[in-house]
Formats: sequence, C-alpha cells, structure tokens
Amino acid sequence: MLARIASIAILSLTVIMVAGLVPARATNLRLHSSILIQSNSDFTDSNGVTGGSGTAVDPYVIKGWGITGDIRIVHTNAYFAIEDLSLQNGGVYFGDVDNGQIENATITAGQGIALEGSQNVTIADNIVRSNFIGIDIDASRYVTVVGNDVSSNADGGIFVTYSNTCAAAYTVVNAYPNCGNGDIVVSGNLVGSNGFGISEIRRCTCFAIGNTLSNNSVGMVVNGAGDCCFHNNFINNTIQAVSGCPYEPCVTLRDDGYPSGGNFWSDYTGVDHCTGSGQNVCPSPDGLGDTPYFTGSSLAAVGIDRFPLMKPFAPLVSGTVLFETGTIASESQGTYLTAVIGLPQGFNASNLIPSSISLNQTLVALRVTQVTQLSKAPILIAKFNMTQVKALLSNPGLYVLKISGNILTSKSFRPFEATSTIRLLPT
Repeated sequence: MLARIASIAILSLTVIMVAGLVPARATNLRLHSSILIQSNSDFTDSNGVTGGSGTAVDPYVIKGWGITGDIRIVHTNAYFAIEDLSLQNGGVYFGDVDNGQIENATITAGQGIALEGSQNVTIADNIVRSNFIGIDIDASRYVTVVGNDVSSNADGGIFVTYSNTCAAAYTVVNAYPNCGNGDIVVSGNLVGSNGFGISEIRRCTCFAIGNTLSNNSVGMVVNGAGDCCFHNNFINNTIQAVSGCPYEPCVTLRDDGYPSGGNFWSDYTGVDHCTGSGQNVCPSPDGLGDTPYFTGSSLAAVGIDRFPLMKPFAPLVSGTVLFETGTIASESQGTYLTAVIGLPQGFNASNLIPSSISLNQTLVALRVTQVTQLSKAPILIAKFNMTQVKALLSNPGLYVLKISGNILTSKSFRPFEATSTIRLLPT
C-alpha cells in the first residue's frame, strides 16, 4: 500500500513532529475587523490584503492581523494565502473556494476553521484551540491538513464529512455518490483533549496517517468499511477508536500491512517476540505486536490493527544506499544485487529491522548482514535476487531504486528510505 502513497506521504511525513509540535507564532499584529470576501474582486486592501496578484506564483496575501471576529471567503478561484495572524471569538469559513491556504494562524475561542464545497486548500501549521470544532471539512476535495495543533475543542478536533479521501495519495473515484473525488491529506497533526479527535463519517472512504491523538473523549471515529488509517499514535483517549458502517456490518482495517505496520496504541498489552506477515518467525522481534489490536464493541462494527506498533510512530528517516554495481547487463551472470545501506547520525545498523528491508517496496531482501567497520559506524549489506531485480527493470536505461524498511529505537518506530541509481544495459 505504501507504494500508492509515495509522493504525498513522503512530503507529509517530513513535516510531522509527533511530539512537541509548536508552530511559530506571528508577533506585532495589527488590529483588523472581520473580513468578508464574496468574489475575486473583493481581494482588496480594505479586506486585509497585504500583497499579491491572485496567481499561483503570486497569491493574494492576508497577513499580520489580529482579528476579533470572522474571515469568510466564498465563491472565489483566485489563489490566496492567509498567514501569520490571530483570530478570536469567530472563525474562518471557506465556501465554494478554489486555491486557498491558511498557515501559521492562531484561532481560538470561536468556531475554528470550516470548509464547504471547496478544493485545492491547504491548512498547515496552525494552532486551533478552544473552539466548538477545530477543523471541519464538508463536501470538499484536494485538501491538505498537516502539522496543526488542534486541541481543547469542545465538540471535536478534525471532522471530515462527505469528502472522498482523508489522507495521503489515495483517490477512490465515485466510491459513493455523495463524496468528492479527490484527496484530503490529514497528516502530522497533534489532536488532543477534544471531544472527538478525528471523525471521518458519512460513507466516505477515509484515511488518516501520522497523527497523534491524545486525551480525547474518542480518539478516532471512522464510519465506513475498508482500509482506514495507520501510523497514528493513540495515547490515553477515553475510547481509543470507534469503527462503524451505517448500513451493513463491516471490518475496518487499521494498518498498512506487513512490514509497514499499523498504529501505536497506549493500551496495547501484546508483546513482540516474532516477525513476518504471520508473526510466526520466532524469536525475532520486528517492532510490531505479535497479536492484533481490536476496536469496536460488536461484530457489526469492528476495527482491527493486525500489526500494532510497539513504539510511537515518528517521521521518515532518510539514509544512503550504494549498489555494489552501477550497471546490470541484461545477460548478467550475477546471482544477487548487493546494496550497502548507511543510516544518518544518531542511528545505528541494529536499529534497522532486517525483515522489513525491501527494494522498491516489492522485493524482500534475501539476506541482511551487519558489517562492523574499524573506527566507523556499522553498515548493513542487503542482497536481492538478481533475476527478480531485472524483472523490475523492463527496458534498458537508468533507474532510481529505493530501499525501504523500518527503524526501531528505544523511543520510536520510524520508516526508513534511501535511493540510488542503477543502469540496465541493452543486450
């Protein structure tokens, strides 16, 4: 499944701060009254616009204000950015909006941020606290919600309703008649002490990746069958997660398969002695629990995480890889493609779980060996079947190959990636 989310997931994971996320705050704010923009022609100085021309490379900018009241923008398709401001006792509302973003804002004691019938919107690195609802997305598509601190909102933190996909690069076209046909990225947010943490409802196929949900009344609600969410941290929520289907029994998967894994659950009581997709190769711990974690109180609404994480999820680690040969002849006699894997400072070779190492998320390493170097950090040598490698390289040319795996430290479970090039020579 990870192969399907490469472009957006990697971007999202790089901005996740699982603990201690505090977006920078604007200072020296100027006071401004509520802002109402009802068409492209309303992006004016009197409506708080401080720069820009409304294009993709030069969006209108609304920046640096302290507002008591609302920002309402409707029926626009010009590009705009709301940045570095504070809003109290009101809310931000986008209705029928294309091409907007709100970043690095503090929104408190009001209605939070709401989107309705909108697309191509980014909500990033904001503090959204003590509102009725933190972030509410309805009937919208191509929305990114990433890196926000969404906490202490009375009813809920992040709601997604009638919107087709909730996180990472999945597109499920026409899954249900009431859903939009675009991605909504909900990733890397701190969602704490709300009523509901993240709620994805109304028969829409939704995903949530890399969020930390803590001390909410209910951590996450998913109303719909199929795959759901993974690499989230569920910490001390009164009810960690609820799964349901409005019209039929269902089982909601809460993991990304093996070896990518599922979520971290603070109340998981299982152990990690084994490895493999069946967790039956023992003793060989891999950072994933040997038994599943279940949510839901009835057989009609069950959530299952088949590979719960033993440590909290943390951001992607980028390493290095060097292939033993830079070229492969179509008639190559070699048995293996050998990869030399290096980890960045702060990690060591023993942190990378051998059973998780794969090439292009397709070929599992046949053999992984740790090599000690004199006066240098240890490295890992991974070998892949050369016949299978050549089958991945359909035509002569230059290819970028990716080594991926999981890193397990004393504090976290983290994905690992490294890329290098190799050339397939013609016959």
